[in-house]
Amino acid sequence: MIKLFSLELRRNPMKRNLLTILAVAAFLLGLTYLFAYIPHKSSDIAIEMAIVNAIAPVFSNYRSIAALTSILSMVCFAVFSAAIFNQLIIKDFTGKRLYLLLSYPIKKSTIFLAKVITATAISILAMLLCNTLVFAIFYYIETLFPVVMGDGISIGVFEDTVKLSLLFSVISTAIGIISMWAGFIKRSSQITLITSFAFSVVLSNLLGFSLLADLSAAMSGFIIFALVLLVVAIILTAGLTRRVNQMEVE
Repeated sequence: MIKLFSLELRRNPMKRNLLTILAVAAFLLGLTYLFAYIPHKSSDIAIEMAIVNAIAPVFSNYRSIAALTSILSMVCFAVFSAAIFNQLIIKDFTGKRLYLLLSYPIKKSTIFLAKVITATAISILAMLLCNTLVFAIFYYIETLFPVVMGDGISIGVFEDTVKLSLLFSVISTAIGIISMWAGFIKRSSQITLITSFAFSVVLSNLLGFSLLADLSAAMSGFIIFALVLLVVAIILTAGLTRRVNQMEVE
């Protein structure tokens, strides 16, 4: 298993995805500053100012901004994760390479799990790298030229940011696995990508609205969602493993 995992990593090095990660990081950094600027917005239109004043508390502290950025990062990397699972698994186990895989003197379930572990590692590391770049740049510039006036950068802010990044990297990867399951069953790359996008967008709206209530309660909700999706992902992976084993005797 370890040798197969190492082989898959050599075949699919992280450096191939660096340009994508940097592009997403630039996009998220821009949105992060947009969030931070919202409380400073002024308008002569009463309704518009009422909306700004209503949501301003959410954008007046670093933890909420980090949560919103992490939610958007989750959407981006759920699709990224689905693309990685599609490249490593869907195309191999539902395409022309299936016949080649069936000829290997190795259990097909072992090959499948090695690919799942590789795709999972790439997905999690990619999002963590992206979030690290975004928040490192944002917090450093904030210490020099602060935009967020209602809060200060502290160790607690850094700790919560790390927790959010870890939680949402798990959520995005779990969505990638669930999408991979759907694509595997339907033997369709399009289904894999569409499922990941639709699932992550719906989930991001639910999680985003929870921030309007209470950040502490929202954090608890994030943890519950992460655990539930992780369990679902493990169950679906186990089911696909059995399905792959049956290919040996077909």
